[in-house]
Amino acid sequence: MTSLSRILLRGTFSFSSPTNRRLLSAASAAAAATSERKPSLITLVNDESDPKYITEKFKKACEAEWFRKNKAVYERTVRRLAAAKKFEWIEEILEEQKKYHNM
Repeated sequence: MTSLSRILLRGTFSFSSPTNRRLLSAASAAAAATSERKPSLITLVNDESDPKYITEKFKKACEAEWFRKNKAVYERTVRRLAAAKKFEWIEEILEEQKKYHNM
């Protein structure tokens, strides 16, 4: 049991105490550090606004087999590139897929 848990269970925890504020702050910082996650490849592709970077990130993400199986991301990426009238980059993505045997 952590010291913070012991203090909270004891019922004598007070936010006004400087020691307890430091404990709570340290515990919160530790929890935040462990819960921070790297963005997924799908998020990296979907959140990008520059069509060239979308293409580059998509091609990089396709190295992962689980990513290649996600048809929704393919569809979204192609639609975004088509909306930007970047048909040559759509072709670039399609050509890149030819090197994967399961496509």
